[in-house]
Amino acid sequence: MEETSPSRLLQAVTAAMTNLLRKKLDPAQCRQYLREIATAMEAGLSIEDGGSSACAVFVISALQMVMDDRKRDGTLPSLLTECCTLLNHSFAHLERISEEARAIKWSIVQSEMTVIATNLMGSSKEGKIAPLDSMAVTAALQSLQHLAIYSRGIVPNLSSSSALSTYGVVLAAAIDVYGSEKWTAEIRLSALSLMKKLCEEETAESLACMIPGVITALHSLLTTSTATENVRLLQGSLELYARSLTTVYTLRDVKMDKDDNSDQPSRPSKSALTVQRDDEWWATLEQRVVLSISQISAALASHRSADIRLKLLTTVATVWGLIDNSQSILDPTAVVDRSSQDRLQAVVIDLLLVLSQDQDERISGNCAGLLSTIPCSSLIDSCHGKLAEFASSLPVSVRNGDGDKQLFAKVSSVVRTLDNEIVFLAETEDELLERFARSLIDCVRIDAARLAIVRGEEDDSGETSGIKAFLLSLPLQFGLRLEWIDGVMRELARAGEQMLRLLLHLLPASSSSDDPPLLLVTTLLIVQESASPPSTDDLSALVQWASERLQRVQVTSVEREEAVEDAAHLGSAPTLSALSLLTAIGVATARMERGRERNKSLITVLSLLLEWSACPVVIVSEAAGLAIREIATSSSLSVSALLIRNGTSISNRVALASRRYYSNRRCPLILSSLLDRLDSDDLFTHLSLIVEDLIGALDRHNVNWCQLILRVLYAYTRAINRWYPDQAPPEKPQVFIEEKETGEEGDEETEEKLVDEPPKPTPQKSVTMAEMILKRTKHLHSSLHLPVCILSLSIAGECLYHVRRWDDALLPMVHQNWASLRARFDDANYECRLAALRVLSRMAEVSKDFIHRKIKDDLWPSIESFLRAETTAKGGYELSRKLKYTVALLESLPVIFDLCNLSQHLGPSLIDICTALSINTAQSATVVEAARRAVVVLGPTQSQA
Repeated sequence: MEETSPSRLLQAVTAAMTNLLRKKLDPAQCRQYLREIATAMEAGLSIEDGGSSACAVFVISALQMVMDDRKRDGTLPSLLTECCTLLNHSFAHLERISEEARAIKWSIVQSEMTVIATNLMGSSKEGKIAPLDSMAVTAALQSLQHLAIYSRGIVPNLSSSSALSTYGVVLAAAIDVYGSEKWTAEIRLSALSLMKKLCEEETAESLACMIPGVITALHSLLTTSTATENVRLLQGSLELYARSLTTVYTLRDVKMDKDDNSDQPSRPSKSALTVQRDDEWWATLEQRVVLSISQISAALASHRSADIRLKLLTTVATVWGLIDNSQSILDPTAVVDRSSQDRLQAVVIDLLLVLSQDQDERISGNCAGLLSTIPCSSLIDSCHGKLAEFASSLPVSVRNGDGDKQLFAKVSSVVRTLDNEIVFLAETEDELLERFARSLIDCVRIDAARLAIVRGEEDDSGETSGIKAFLLSLPLQFGLRLEWIDGVMRELARAGEQMLRLLLHLLPASSSSDDPPLLLVTTLLIVQESASPPSTDDLSALVQWASERLQRVQVTSVEREEAVEDAAHLGSAPTLSALSLLTAIGVATARMERGRERNKSLITVLSLLLEWSACPVVIVSEAAGLAIREIATSSSLSVSALLIRNGTSISNRVALASRRYYSNRRCPLILSSLLDRLDSDDLFTHLSLIVEDLIGALDRHNVNWCQLILRVLYAYTRAINRWYPDQAPPEKPQVFIEEKETGEEGDEETEEKLVDEPPKPTPQKSVTMAEMILKRTKHLHSSLHLPVCILSLSIAGECLYHVRRWDDALLPMVHQNWASLRARFDDANYECRLAALRVLSRMAEVSKDFIHRKIKDDLWPSIESFLRAETTAKGGYELSRKLKYTVALLESLPVIFDLCNLSQHLGPSLIDICTALSINTAQSATVVEAARRAVVVLGPTQSQA
């Protein structure tokens, strides 16, 4: 419309409404008329004349009759969107004029609100009324909000029964839409907004008795797991929860006309609007609110959103203040039943104890403030009760799957709140604290099935981690995590000395199966920073007890040297015991004060830890290594410096004990672990003497003892390569000698001769030791015992590398070791072949073309035969030893050929083999890729040739 006058607008709207009222139109025609009227009303919003308001009054009155007719014939749901849109435009006209000029009857508004609300309820319940679409529900909610706002200006007193019944129906409709998950979040937020409008403070007199229905609806959504993802919906619900209860308690003395003590239904109805709100009614309401708050707190206390947790805390604090301050109004002299208040206070304390550990400073700060308002005696009594409850129920909760982070955060808060009371309980060895400690220990059970994935030496970033991080990474059963227990021990560490003494009293009575949980909890207590650290005497007693218990533990034979861990030993009870005992010894020794008591036990402790660091079960050896590192860190030393400082005493003990071979098989283990951890040669002389003695015993004992000696020799050869990386002979000086020669005629002539071969220099001690070890172990290359064979070959590689600059020692050793090394390439065990290949690579590196003919004439035919057989073979299992050996050959041979000048002679043959392997579709992809890389490496050498 380009220009609209009040009269023309009124005429057009009147004509359209008359057609709607007088003609029997089908829904499509009726919808068209409603849209035309809405368009006209929207276009007339610019009219400043009173005619627009009169037109709006007429439209609202006429629309009420249309809606009644369409409701009777069942077509109203299909027209609800258009009807509500027209209502919104009509109320836009009425809102532009003064309140005195409004001339619309409440009965008309009441009827239309009831009709719209009834249709909404029918759509939500999917009853006889046809279900509505999202657009219709959105328009209806907007109309109800406008009607609710406008009705307050029409009816000054909304406490009349007619107004209450209408508001009750509208509120019930909003609750139905709000609580239905089939609607989108935006629609449910609109319904929540309508509920807030209806529950504003000025309407409290009429809505106070409807609050139980609102609380029931809010409680249903706030405790439903599927609805806890929408943050805005939860925030609005919590805000309305607090607002509605505040509204009721603000006007608590307002009473209705009819005395009806029937129970409140969850949805407001007319029978509930006249309930007499006496003390019994209030008591019932408070009981429901306390139960509701308890369940809502349990559902939302661990919500992912900090805003929701903060809103929950604010809401609970508001409700707590309302109920705690409420008194009997009917009879002020009566004794007040504070059962609801006491139960709510217990719920509030539980929530505060959980949220006080929150990482959000707003939440933890508010919790601290609220806890300070609770009387100290009440708080202490409540925490005592909680501690007793945890002492009896904590293990059961953990085994039932309820032992989550929230539960142990509550336990930590209870212990922290008790503060000095914990110190008193520990000093008096109170039975309650002992039962609590036992229940905490009973929760800790290491999950042996997942223990294989734990590694403590390095974390994901490659940085070295400490023993505490290693402990916290241990997997526990029932979904429990040690870091949750660590939070409790951090609070108990305030009474560190007294708590350790209490735990030490439990040690003698424990069985071997109870050792790991008890020791893990004890270790977590000791490792905490405490204002009352444990005494040295208590720590020394713990170290002594653990050392004695550890000497009786046998994880697996120390003489075994498997390439793969034995899963049966990995999760066995002895493994778990050794793991816990080693960590306890390391932490307790590290926390001892430096002095005579610590020094007296340090040698024994280090010897024990060095022995267990050689254990074949990797996680046990890592625990021992971390324990040594913990002791070194506490001494402000590196591991090497700590061992060097105490190494003389350790090596002397080993030297004396190693003479009794059969009764002291621990000595080689201690010695090999010591050698692996030394970074300097300070103990070279002491250790060389012991090694010489062990070499002499190499041929006089069985294969198991031989294996232990070889482990020492291997560690020794690696150590001398670290300490002396370049042991070269001194440069040959040019010496001039004057030699007198007498001629035939008797005259003397002086002649200067250049002598190129001076006296041979004496090799260094490490070179002599390497040569001697190589001579005394070469016969073991042919051993049928796999660990002995592999260790001897590994020793040969290290020794050859160490004497590489001394040709007089190197070349004879290469020649003497060749026969046994060559035989290993025909061994049935591919692990032996792989070890022999590593020695061959090292031999080619140090002797160059000295082994040219040996490889070409002696070794290559065997290797060539093996590789050509692989060109027609099918690929094996990706992790098989044969496949690993094949890949290692293809990667090592090009380098060996280049070092020994064999590329021209054997390169073409190897290229042919690699080409055949690379086109073999049945071969493993790993082998094919290795063959292609070998061709790339060999290509330039062949072109140069």
